Amino acid sequence: MTRMTFDSLEYVRRLQEAGVERQTAEAHADLLRDMLWSDVAKTDDLERLETGLKSDMARLETELKSDMARLETELKSDMARLETGFKNELDHRLQELELRMTIKLGGMLAVMAGLIVTAQKLL
Repeated sequence: MTRMTFDSLEYVRRLQEAGVERQTAEAHADLLRDMLWSDVAKTDDLERLETGLKSDMARLETELKSDMARLETELKSDMARLETGFKNELDHRLQELELRMTIKLGGMLAVMAGLIVTAQKLL
């Protein structure tokens, strides 16, 4: 942190050396000191700032936790929806496959029955 200093005695001394009366030089030094220090943060300013920052951080932490909980809930919901969709799609595909296999097996049985009948006629 930069430290600001103002040597009012040196300022008065230099003004006096330049021909300014002591009372006027002191008034100038007091005015300049007041102007310089008016914009410098005081302890109570810093304490108010710290309190405000702590309050903002606590509010942001609460909002962040709330947002994270909401996102977690949404993510779980999306995952459950996707899982249900995948299960339904898998069930549908398995049923399709089972039907196709049953049809093929039926066709194979019909061909075998035909072969057996043909073999019996030939024998």
